[in-house]
Amino acid sequence: MVSFEQFIGEAVSAFSAVNVDASKLSHWDIACQLTKQYGGNALNAAGASALTGQLTWARASMSPEWMEVYNSQRFNTIDPFLDSLVVGKPEFKLESATLLRSEAENELAFTLNHELRNYGYYSLFSTCYGDKGRSDRTLIVHCSELSLKELDAEIGLDRIRLLQAIIAANIHSPCAGYNDGVELQRRLSPREREILLWLASGYRNDEIAYKLNIAEVTIRKHITAARIKLNARTREQAVANAIRDNQIIL
Repeated sequence: MVSFEQFIGEAVSAFSAVNVDASKLSHWDIACQLTKQYGGNALNAAGASALTGQLTWARASMSPEWMEVYNSQRFNTIDPFLDSLVVGKPEFKLESATLLRSEAENELAFTLNHELRNYGYYSLFSTCYGDKGRSDRTLIVHCSELSLKELDAEIGLDRIRLLQAIIAANIHSPCAGYNDGVELQRRLSPREREILLWLASGYRNDEIAYKLNIAEVTIRKHITAARIKLNARTREQAVANAIRDNQIIL
C-alpha cells in the first residue's frame, strides 16, 4: 500500500491536472476514479445550505438500475445520509442488509437497507464538511462492495476520510444538464415534517407556533414551502401527500 504522503499527492495531483487542462476529465470524473481506486464502487455527493438546512444539489455514480429503483420507491424521502447532511452530522456509516424490521422506522427504511445489498452496495461511509451557520455543507458518500471491516483492513477508513475531504474541496454543485438521480425538490425539511405532523394531529397554526416557540408567520411559511414541494393545493392535501410519500409517519 502506498504511503500517506503518496496517497495525498496522487489525489491532489489528479485534481490539479483538471485545473490545468479543462478539456480533460471533469472533477467529478476524477473523484469517481479515485473512489474506485480506493475500495469504492460508487460515489455520492450532495450539498445543503447551512442557513436553512435545505438540500441544494446531489449527484450519484451508482448504477442506473439502482437509481431507477431509488427514484421509483422514493427512497430519498427517508435516506439516512441525506438526513445526516441536513443536520450536519460529521460522519455516518451503514452496512446494508443488517437492519431488522423491528428496528426500522418504517417499511420503506427497511426496504432501502436491504435493497442496497441486492445492487452490490454492502457498505456506505459518509463524511460531512462545512460548519452550520458559517458555510454550506457538502456530503461525500463512499459506497463499496466490501464491508466496513474489510474496507478498513484493505484501505483504511482514515484514508477514506482524507480522500473524501479532498473530493469535497474539489467538487461543486452540478452544472445544468447533469443527472443527479435524486428528487430533491420533493424532500421536506425536518421542520416542515414536524409541522405537518402537528397539522395531521389537528393543531392550528397558532397552537403549533406556541409549541415550537416560533412566530405564527414562520409556521405559515413552512406550510407554504411544504405545499410547493408536495404539489398540494391545500394544507390538508400536503399532509395526505406527505403520508403517501412516507415523509411523515403517523
